[in-house]
Amino acid sequence: MVISIIALLIALLLPALQSAREAGRSAQCLSNIKGFGNLTQHYLMDNDDTFPIYPIGSASDHTKQLGWVDEFAQYLGLDWRASDSKFYGEAGSTSKVWMCPSAGDLSRVGLRADHTEVGYGFNSPNVVAYANNRSGTAWPWSREPWRANVFNRPSTTMSMAELMVGMGCVYAPYGPGSQALNVDVNDDGFLDSNHNLMTWEAPRLGAVTGGRIYNNVGVRHPQRTANLLFLDGHAQTHQITYIMLKPKKNEDLWGKNVVMNNQP
Repeated sequence: MVISIIALLIALLLPALQSAREAGRSAQCLSNIKGFGNLTQHYLMDNDDTFPIYPIGSASDHTKQLGWVDEFAQYLGLDWRASDSKFYGEAGSTSKVWMCPSAGDLSRVGLRADHTEVGYGFNSPNVVAYANNRSGTAWPWSREPWRANVFNRPSTTMSMAELMVGMGCVYAPYGPGSQALNVDVNDDGFLDSNHNLMTWEAPRLGAVTGGRIYNNVGVRHPQRTANLLFLDGHAQTHQITYIMLKPKKNEDLWGKNVVMNNQP
């Protein structure tokens, strides 16, 4: 009888404990991405109000042009040339600030050595892109970095989000060079993902992540939510329906107007 009562109490309490544990992880994740907002502001102040770039080259041969991960690491006292394992390779060796506690082990996806394994990434190419000297890459994915003053709605334009796959960016669905929404992953009547991203490197990704659904936005918190950072530095948790499924509002969220207004 006593054992039955204990078992019943455990069954009743376990969901609440799991919910509380996830709430703590989500709060830590929100704090992490807010920290990237602080790092972004430091970088802008040190670089004439110009945003960083997406990494180029190989981590293994140390010849790549510095990207945002490497630049931000230096603010945290990490030297990427001596500490590659802290943000390249196995997620278990990654500094906690780079990963959402709810993300699990992103290293299982088998990423290439020249890709940055972090749990957060910039809105690309609308906020951060490759440098303009990257061969074989067309504008706006390869261009001069934006200056902060091109963004006229910083409080409503997303700069970063947590990632589904540790590739260093989320892929804008609006604007030139964007990965337009053409798949309804959840069969709910709304387009929410890009087919090319879902099948890109599918042999390595499919069994683990289902590919880059939601254009690589990491939706892993309760009620299908993800943590976002905005250009003015504030961070918020939003449902995927807010992030992907309201096109007119989210053209602003994803910064489409900036790319359209700065075409060469």
